[in-house]
Amino acid sequence: MGWGQYKTSDFAVTPVQGTCSLSLADLKPQPTSLCPDSKKNGSDPNRQKDCSPALGQSCYDSTTYRFANSKCPAGNACARWIETSPTGGSFYLDGCLLAQYCGTSGRYKGRMVQFDCPNPPPPVTPVTPPPPVTLTRQGTRCTLQQEDDVNNKKRAPTCSSFRACANQTTNQPDSSSCEANESCAKYAWKGSSGTVYAYQYACVLQKYCGLQDASLSGWDFDGTRYDYTTAFACSGTPQPITPTCPAGQVYTGGACQCPSGQSLVNGQCQAQPVGPTCLPAQFAVNGVCACPPGKTVTQTGLGCVSAPRCFSGQTVSGGQCTCPAGQEIILYEPGCQVRQQPCLTNQLRGANGNCECPPGQVVVQWEPGCFSAGPSCLSGQTLSGGVCTCPPGLVKTNTGTGCQAQTPSCLTGQYADPSTGRCTCPAGQTVV
Repeated sequence: MGWGQYKTSDFAVTPVQGTCSLSLADLKPQPTSLCPDSKKNGSDPNRQKDCSPALGQSCYDSTTYRFANSKCPAGNACARWIETSPTGGSFYLDGCLLAQYCGTSGRYKGRMVQFDCPNPPPPVTPVTPPPPVTLTRQGTRCTLQQEDDVNNKKRAPTCSSFRACANQTTNQPDSSSCEANESCAKYAWKGSSGTVYAYQYACVLQKYCGLQDASLSGWDFDGTRYDYTTAFACSGTPQPITPTCPAGQVYTGGACQCPSGQSLVNGQCQAQPVGPTCLPAQFAVNGVCACPPGKTVTQTGLGCVSAPRCFSGQTVSGGQCTCPAGQEIILYEPGCQVRQQPCLTNQLRGANGNCECPPGQVVVQWEPGCFSAGPSCLSGQTLSGGVCTCPPGLVKTNTGTGCQAQTPSCLTGQYADPSTGRCTCPAGQTVV
């Protein structure tokens, strides 16, 4: 008998005891939650988007320049992440994220992004209960040796709970949310260039209070991960538990270190060999500070710089190409030449290295360094103002020396004496 022969009301009004009623609403598929517990507390890359209903709600406060948790629902924190446009450009987005996802990676619009909460999110009750005290030391995630490994700059965030600990009302440090042996520490959140974006608070082991070279990680605008150095300043005056240091080390500056003048060799503090005091990037070889291959020694900075590629006549000194004394650098082989007097404005450097003038000009020792020669004068003439001239009392000619005595205009019967240039009379007569 088919379902179509009965109406829904036929089942609903049957008076017989034990008879089931049926409604078409019962046959309607029930909605499926986008955020079941398996997704919410698992590793699904879509859990941040599907389990944070207010993720599309902006929470950045432009009046205080802060990512305001107060603009988000309870249990959420104001988060930011980087979105990349189809053209390759990157920009920040902000929204209300379920607090337990702060600092996690997930999928947003088809791309994996990092969700960061610039201000401490409200405390979140852990999903899983903490292990029994008898099975682990409270307030640490590492062995004692790992806690005190001064070469591991990430030991503070790794070995501490590093949970946010700012009071949500006062935004002041509050160690009550930290575990045993921990204090609420203030630290600078920095960009890849070292710029301080904001100050945040996190729980760290008390032994790390005052640590100056802790290394943390962040995400840049282009989605790349970077590390930066920061310091931890704890509130109050915590009393850290002093560990027992191995291998002859002593507890100094929040970590186990070898005494002054000793270094850790094969797991034991030993006296350092006497040698030169080298800069950080240098190392001692046979009593001399040296640099790795491809670098040259300097007396400043880290002590090593990349060795430049010099011409054959040059040598490397202080990380730069230099020439022998008395020579100057040129930008072609052999790279050095004898230092020469600089040429004046209109002069050119000739093939022999001397200062020369263009054709038709002569070299002079004053600016602009070249002078037009003008006409070619005979031996007895001098060039003045571009014109050949003769000394006073002489006239210019085009033959001989170019100058001769001026021929006088003589009277009838007189003649010009070539030896004196004067009018004279024949022998036996006198000039009247």
